[in-house]
Amino acid sequence: MKNWKRITAIGMAAAMTWGGSLSVLAASNDTEITAAETKSGQSITGTGTANSTVIDMKKYEVVLPTEAAITNALSYTVDPQGLVEATAAAAYGNDIEIGENNGVFFTNKSEDGTATVAVSGASDVLNITNKSTSGVSIEIKTQLTEAGSDAYAGGYSTTQDFSGTGDDATGLFLGVIGTGEFVKPIKDTADTFTNVVLSAADWYEVSYDSATSKYKYTLPTDADGLPTYGLQFVGAINPDAAETTWATYTTSPTTNIKQLDKELALPAITLIFKPTFIDAKPAMAVLDGETLYLGKIDAGDEGGFGTTKPTAVTVNGKTISAIGNNVDGYATVTWAEIYKAFGYPTEDKIPDAEALYGSINAIQFTQNGIDYYAEIK
Repeated sequence: MKNWKRITAIGMAAAMTWGGSLSVLAASNDTEITAAETKSGQSITGTGTANSTVIDMKKYEVVLPTEAAITNALSYTVDPQGLVEATAAAAYGNDIEIGENNGVFFTNKSEDGTATVAVSGASDVLNITNKSTSGVSIEIKTQLTEAGSDAYAGGYSTTQDFSGTGDDATGLFLGVIGTGEFVKPIKDTADTFTNVVLSAADWYEVSYDSATSKYKYTLPTDADGLPTYGLQFVGAINPDAAETTWATYTTSPTTNIKQLDKELALPAITLIFKPTFIDAKPAMAVLDGETLYLGKIDAGDEGGFGTTKPTAVTVNGKTISAIGNNVDGYATVTWAEIYKAFGYPTEDKIPDAEALYGSINAIQFTQNGIDYYAEIK
């Protein structure tokens, strides 16, 4: 601006010295201004072109497992007599590897999903991939749907090793394991839990398309290592369960020997998952020792939330019941409140406290009417 003023002043002085006329380009027209007119000042107006550079930077895309992969992961075989191992898994094909199991088998497919390569006590992992620019909440609902007739009625254990109260009287355990979760029993009533698939925003790129004169915010086609959330199913049978748990028998009137009548129909596993885009303002989160600190991204040395506690706080989709006092503008949540939200009343009840601590990575909360979302990576 200083240079512009200097050039203008020199031009005006020259015009006055010459005593002639000065032509000035204004917009698209030439306007003649006399030296006399310059003494009283002259206003010149130009018009520029305004170009919008605002683009949509919220992208929501989740890739779910294929129907074939889901069907395979939910299919299982109960083998109380050890027939699978006795026959080298011949019912599944040739050269089938037999993995660790407790009498329940899932088929494990090759990487491309076309061939059965093994059987084991755990299904293949069903991966949900997040291609979104924010975290995605995943609500998982499971239930055992029992057969209508000739159905298994041996009961369902709440623990994988049948050690829970009353579990030793049941015959079957089926469970689901989600990323950042410990194994959860699947029951004959609907059960739901929620977790979060982290954001893929770090993979997105801004570019300019000269053909359309537009800016773009896109995920590269070769993006690798995108955030995923996995689900795996496991099972076990009670080795002490009676043979009538799995089949009905008749007694021969001549030999008085029990003979197989029919196998009982086992329950089907029903799975429903519901993804939801987390539409919230980015925030920051730090898990330091036994305290989780939440603050604004651009708040400087302090958290930026003053003394007002946040509401509706969730950690990995689990609701926090009690919020600590703010410290230097940072909202706080204690480790004790986190593991309680996961369903553990005391730390010694956690199967692996270190693993649970390390899984904490997605936090949602509301502060002054604004929804926030933060990730720990």
